[in-house]
Amino acid sequence: MNLEIGADGIVTNGEPRVMKKKVCLIGDSRVGKTSLIKRYVNDEFDDKYIATIGAKISKKDLMVKVTDKGKESNLMVTLTIWDLIGHRDREYWSLLRRYYLNTDGAMFVCDLTSQETLTNLKDWIASLFNTIGVIPFIVMANKSDLTNEVQFDEQRLMDFSKQYNSDFFFTSALSGANVNLSFQRLCEIMGDYTIRLENIIDPKDVVNEIISDYCVLHGGTERAMPVINFQFKQAGVDMKAPTKEGLLKGIERLAEVTKTFKGESLAKEMRAKYLRLVHKLS
Repeated sequence: MNLEIGADGIVTNGEPRVMKKKVCLIGDSRVGKTSLIKRYVNDEFDDKYIATIGAKISKKDLMVKVTDKGKESNLMVTLTIWDLIGHRDREYWSLLRRYYLNTDGAMFVCDLTSQETLTNLKDWIASLFNTIGVIPFIVMANKSDLTNEVQFDEQRLMDFSKQYNSDFFFTSALSGANVNLSFQRLCEIMGDYTIRLENIIDPKDVVNEIISDYCVLHGGTERAMPVINFQFKQAGVDMKAPTKEGLLKGIERLAEVTKTFKGESLAKEMRAKYLRLVHKLS
């Protein structure tokens, strides 16, 4: 049997590729993260609230379809699902940062009956991305079954998600509405993301990846692009025809900016990601 070994798993002739992915559910306490995982993993619902202390870990396998070089293929994803503590106290932030390490995807969860939990997602998103960089993610508005208690509508959630170029779903751990679909979609996004990075062969692709990440980190193109344009110009990068040498200089300059505004840890993570992509170029 011929086997092709990849970064995330094995491709066997005639068999689906296998990827192992760590996913974190992140958001305020009482938004229903634990209940969503129970519904997804065990297809059950328990309305007794028990606060998550630290992190709870579950596992699940699922099959998704991805596109690789124009061809659709099956991908078997082995998920390790982390249910993270929802306390926003300062004493828990350092603990959360340790749990964030090696995360491949995130589900940011808010509660439709509490507008505050949607507002607070900005802090949760920043806490993750400012620690490990931008990764695939979706937004979930839970408790859609409580129609008489809803505090924000689809337009509000759409406007919020648009800031991060994110997919969003209305879910109910009680009824199961859109729970499976949400996990399925995140796995598709993670699979496509992994394959896209593997297939990067052109300096323009690296530039696009940098732009995409910085737009999320800095709240959109209006804030991100002036920073990128200035640093690339100083490094001598031609955005329309970038070279490996120019990109290496531009990445170093962006790392210094990131270090100043977001911290050394994030700067190292993003620098390492982009250098890996550049070194793959022919």
